[in-house]
Amino acid sequence: MEFVLTDWLDYAKRVAESFHHTFKRIEADDIYQELAIELMLKEAQLTEAFKTMERPDSYTRVILKNRASRYCMKEKNTFFVFTDLYDYQPEAVRILIEQYLGGTSEGMMVPEDAKSVHGDDDLAIFADIARVVDGLSETDQGYLEAYLMDSDPKDVAARQRYSRVVRKVTDTLNRNKRTAAMAYEGTGSRKAVTNREAMSKSKNAYNMKERDYA
Repeated sequence: MEFVLTDWLDYAKRVAESFHHTFKRIEADDIYQELAIELMLKEAQLTEAFKTMERPDSYTRVILKNRASRYCMKEKNTFFVFTDLYDYQPEAVRILIEQYLGGTSEGMMVPEDAKSVHGDDDLAIFADIARVVDGLSETDQGYLEAYLMDSDPKDVAARQRYSRVVRKVTDTLNRNKRTAAMAYEGTGSRKAVTNREAMSKSKNAYNMKERDYA
C-alpha cells in the first residue's frame, strides 16, 4: 500500500461534505481547501507512514477529520464573535422601543452598541424598530405600552411580559437582518472545485505557509 495524493483528495471531498452537513454555515469547498493543504503539507510524512505503519489509511483519516473539526470550530467561533458585534442587543432594543413608543423620531439617541448594525445609519435603525414593533400583535404592543406607562418595579409579571416582548423584537430584528444579508449575497454562486483546481490553490497556500515557516 502506498500513499497516493489524488486518492486522498477524493476522500477529503467526502469528509468536507460530511462536516458541511454538521456546520451548515461553512462551505464544503472551504473545508476541502483546508484538507487539501493539510495533505500537501504532510505528504512526505504520510508517504513514510504508508511504508512503515500497519494501518496508515486509518491514521490518514484521523488526521483529516481532526483537521476538519479544528477548522470548523474555529470558523464557528469566528462567526459568533462577528455576529455579536453586528447584532441588535436586548438592552439597546429596549431603549429604542421606549423612544419609539414615546414619540421620539427627531433627535433620537441610538445606543453605541447598536450603531454598528447599520454602520451609524440612525434612521435605518429607527426604521427597523418601527417596522417590527408595528408588526407585533395587539397583545404584545399592549404589554409594551402598559409597562412603559406604569413601570411598577413590584409588578414582576408585567416586567416579565415586557422583557419577553423586547426579546421577541430583538430576535425578529436580527432574523430580518440575516435574511436580508443572505438575499443580498445570493445563493448558488459557488462552484464545485475539481482536484486539479484544489491542488493548484493548495500549492499556492502551501508555498505561502512554507515561506511563513522559513
